[in-house]
Parts: sequence; C-alpha cells; structure tokens
Amino acid sequence: MPVPVDRTWPNFMIRGMTLPIYIINLDRRVDRWQVISEDIERLGLTATRIPGVEAATLAEFDEQERKSGKPPTLPPINLGSAACMIGHTKALTSLLKSEYPAALILEDDAELALDTPSLMQSTDWWPDGSMLIRLEDGRRHRRLLRRVCGKTPGGRDLRRLEKFSPGSAAYLVNRDGARLLLEAFKAPTETVDHTIFDLQVSRTARRLRTCQIVPAMARQRRDDNSDIVGWRPEQKLRALKQQAY
Repeated sequence: MPVPVDRTWPNFMIRGMTLPIYIINLDRRVDRWQVISEDIERLGLTATRIPGVEAATLAEFDEQERKSGKPPTLPPINLGSAACMIGHTKALTSLLKSEYPAALILEDDAELALDTPSLMQSTDWWPDGSMLIRLEDGRRHRRLLRRVCGKTPGGRDLRRLEKFSPGSAAYLVNRDGARLLLEAFKAPTETVDHTIFDLQVSRTARRLRTCQIVPAMARQRRDDNSDIVGWRPEQKLRALKQQAY
C-alpha cells in the first residue's frame, strides 16, 4: 500500500524556529553523548537525545522468543543492523509527533561542519521533490553523483544520488520522507543505509529523491569503534576492513 504524502504541510519554518536535531545514543555511551552534545552547543544549536537499543538486548529477546516457540518479531536482518534501525525509527517517529516540517537525524559519532546552523532555519532551499538531504561524506563514492540541482544556504552544491554510498550518520528528512522510511522499516530486507541510499535495491531510496551535499557537511568519527561491528556478518566485516585500508 502506498504511503500517503502530506501535501498540506508547509516547507517553511515559523519565524524564530529552527529544525529539531535528534541524536541516537546508547545509554552506556555517555562519552559519545558528551562529545557530540558539546559540538552541537558550540554551533549554537540544541538537540534531543534518542535512547538507542543494544544489539545484545535484541539477542536476549530473540532467544526468549525462540525458546517459547513464538514466531520471530525482530526484523530479518542481523541484530546489529536491527538495533540501529530501531534507533532511527524512534527518531523518525519523534519528528512525526512534533510540529516541525523536517529534522536532522544524527548518530552519536557524527561530526558536523561549522556552517550546519545555516541548514536549520528552513526547508525552502530543498530541491523540488526531495524528501531527504544527506550531509555525510560519501568518501570514494562521491563521484557517483548526478549534476548540481541546487545549493545549500551556505553555498555548497546539492547533487542527486546516482549509486549507493554507505553510512547513515547524518541526514535531514522531511515528514513525507519519515513516513516512507517508517513504512520500509516495518519489514526491512536491508540495513538502514541500504534502505535509505541504495537506489539499486531499495524502492524507498528511489522515492526519497535524496540530495547529497558536496562538499559534505558531516562525517563519522574515525577514532571510535562501531557499537554494532561485532554483530555484523563476516562478509560485511571483511568489506569494512578493506575500505578502511
């Protein structure tokens, strides 16, 4: 069933308002929360913490369900990716419960550019039809982008995604995009970043008409290990090691 699009919601902000920021953070990662909240404060912004879900907690829940003979209720993806997806689901739900037209969704290891506040005053600079703006660095995949289709308020290029670029640490999404993602996350077959950005395998990614900011305005910290790395399949781990090398 197609997700209804909210045509009545304005793409502008009420005067004096800024778009909300939701940061997905595990309870035990107080260190990450302190670093990113200090960064946000230095930019003159405020953020709402979204409690993340531990993959280990999902593993315990999954084992209990199997022992009780109940049909599995967790997504049919690896538990690390499922935990990540639940965190993004909670953040997107928070947007739809608010009065705002869009929000910035961050994972707690994201680093932001100094001109990030310029993105948060309105959505009237978004290209027509775009439901999601990607801030994160595409690294070696940066060349896989279409021609310029707009500019950020700070003068950076906006380009349509052409092929998959990994990572889901920083993106702006409007209410229509949030609805599409929540619908896709109900019965996922791919990880969060593949669902959002992989145009080849994800119909949701194609419908979002995502734009990438170039040069990128966010990246994941390189000095910290992923909290879900131990829950990824071995094939994925080998690919990550190759990419890091």
